[in-house]
Amino acid sequence: MGLTPVSGLPGATRSGSIDPTLIFHYIHGAAKISHEKSLATPVGVTEAEYILNKKSGWQALAGSSDFSEIIQKKDRDEGATLACDISKTESLTWLGHTGSSSAGKLMRLSSLEASARRVRNSARVSSSDVRV
Repeated sequence: MGLTPVSGLPGATRSGSIDPTLIFHYIHGAAKISHEKSLATPVGVTEAEYILNKKSGWQALAGSSDFSEIIQKKDRDEGATLACDISKTESLTWLGHTGSSSAGKLMRLSSLEASARRVRNSARVSSSDVRV
């Protein structure tokens, strides 16, 4: 999650991260993108925020905010299929970013763990090593 709950993965009613220019497509109507001001639909910031927070995500794509329901109908409903595909793609993208930024840290931790294991093993004393 970023600064707001809208960033990140799509949710039940939230859009997830989007192309920042999406709003321009929305105000001109996705089928009629134009720079002609007379074709624009006025959308205030409050309305845009409401749409991204409450009228987007799985609900907008598949008609349900319950992902288990969406999974059940994904083979027969185009919107549910799209919601599943987007969720899968965005999740894998997020995991890829997280994994690549964490890979170096994980490798260092793994190396430290191996070193600690070697030190522990070399420090072990058996009863045959002790002389009285």
